Amino acid sequence: MAAWLDPSQETGLIAELGELLERAGLSHRSDVKAILKDGKDALVALGHFDGRSAVFKAYRSEDAAKLVENSVAALMRYGARLDGLGSAVVQVLASSPASGLLVMEEAQGTQASRLPDRLDVDQAAHMRRAARWLTQCAGSDTVERGFAPNKSLRPLEDYIRGHDALAAECTDLLKSLKSQRPALRGHPLIWGPTHGDFAPVNLVDDGRCLIAFDVQGVPTLPLIKVAAHFLVARDFKRAITQPLQWGLDAQTTRDFLQEFERQIAVDTLAIRFFVGHAILRRLLFDSFKGKGRENAKVRAQHYLQDLRE
Repeated sequence: MAAWLDPSQETGLIAELGELLERAGLSHRSDVKAILKDGKDALVALGHFDGRSAVFKAYRSEDAAKLVENSVAALMRYGARLDGLGSAVVQVLASSPASGLLVMEEAQGTQASRLPDRLDVDQAAHMRRAARWLTQCAGSDTVERGFAPNKSLRPLEDYIRGHDALAAECTDLLKSLKSQRPALRGHPLIWGPTHGDFAPVNLVDDGRCLIAFDVQGVPTLPLIKVAAHFLVARDFKRAITQPLQWGLDAQTTRDFLQEFERQIAVDTLAIRFFVGHAILRRLLFDSFKGKGRENAKVRAQHYLQDLRE
């Protein structure tokens, strides 16, 4: 059971999921054990399906059927593309678009968001696996397009303009990103099919293979932007314990980018911009616990300092 969930609530939610499974003709194959998430958009639970450890996801939005279809299509496509040895996605066990239901295998390993401060983990190997997942997923379906930085900055600029009480780091970051625009207008970027939210919270590492979940479609994005999103998501709220580059842990950032560059060219101007862009987005929209906000502000300050030097 999720730590925040009342036991009486969990019983009702399991019953709700059971009714959906019954309607989909899947109840006799299912054994729901615990609720992971009770969200506005989806109900997520753990259990067994045909005796296998499984994750049950019931979409709650009006477009639930389409979301199930998109997720199944993406998982099947990426599952066939990734080698399954060092890079993989969770396997679809069953689905019912009409009921908004998706049943997937439960990925075995440790959630990547829990790995950064583990001394028993080969961090360099983990970062290389993450980079390979991205490049394998894109494969040869890549295309080069000129970058339009104004399009990336406009939503953030509009938000900041409407919120005067934001921390100084937010306005300073926006100013820094705007100053980087001239050199990046029309800059060639490699786009490819990828995970729409390639972040440690959506990845599991078993020490040999990196497995992605919460794959809900096949978006085509600038791969260097996706890489920056991952790197910032990994380090953003963590205390600083080692030398930094652009506000991120320098060594693991290098480990990732060196592997990534085997397939996709890494341009310093572009990666630096997208790291700053991801930092600003998270400062504006993330929720923070404990010292997370202070850690994030310090990393943002280091990013700005690096650009001044």
